[in-house]
Amino acid sequence: MGVIDGLPAELREWLDEFDQATLTMFRRLDTTLHPRDTHRFVDDTRLKELFAGWAEAEWRATALWAQLITRTTDGSIAGQTPLTRLAQRKLHWTPQERELLWRTTLGLPEPPRTDYLYRIPIAAIKHLTAAECEPLLPYLRQAQREIGQCPHSAGWMARRRLEDLLSDWKTCCPSTRPTPRPTPRVPCCPAG
Repeated sequence: MGVIDGLPAELREWLDEFDQATLTMFRRLDTTLHPRDTHRFVDDTRLKELFAGWAEAEWRATALWAQLITRTTDGSIAGQTPLTRLAQRKLHWTPQERELLWRTTLGLPEPPRTDYLYRIPIAAIKHLTAAECEPLLPYLRQAQREIGQCPHSAGWMARRRLEDLLSDWKTCCPSTRPTPRPTPRVPCCPAG
């Protein structure tokens, strides 16, 4: 069973948001790489052949595929493999793909046991400007809350990376700054 067939019913609506090329790539990855086989990633000849000559779109589809595997396995598979690191290549994500990454990351019934679930989405935004990231701020704030519920050992790296990004963006993006309190107006000279 692959990613597409293995998605729980409540997450299957996400499949409607992926374009046909991405879904085709998911099927290709599902038939070539059973999620339980990803630990053989580096040494497996069929994987080297599969990845040879890939374009940007295939790498992004692989990262989305890896994110869905990580989501549905709580990181227990992807966390033991180089697939997650490979999927973190510097990719030129579309705004829709970045949003899908964050939506697939958030809202687990229990905090994840590892921070692997956050690695791909954080990698997808780390090169953005504050203005480019502004539409994702609700997701990032939710991620901060959810990461805060993780056991310290599970979430400290993701927490630090996300806090660093948000801190950098506070200086140039008004919506990431706290709302300032109005300063009472004090007359400079007494009324005469």
